[in-house]
Amino acid sequence: MYQAFGTVVGNQNVLRSQTVKRVRERIRASEVVVFYPFCIQEGITVLCSPDKEEHMKEDLLVATEEQFALKHNEMIGIRTVLND
Repeated sequence: MYQAFGTVVGNQNVLRSQTVKRVRERIRASEVVVFYPFCIQEGITVLCSPDKEEHMKEDLLVATEEQFALKHNEMIGIRTVLND
């Protein structure tokens, strides 16, 4: 289980990667929005504590909407960056 902010801040190399950039363009979302479903699809429970209602709604959409699901090759690309 990870706190969302710590997961994001601790993985800046992933957020700046070409894989995340390509996914951002495909789903039209921020790099943080890309990393969140990656964690969920990896089976990592992410604790979110948004301070704004807008962010809370975005977190729920990302966690439940199929459009944010990452493709197999995208998951592999992010895992590769994490392991470098």
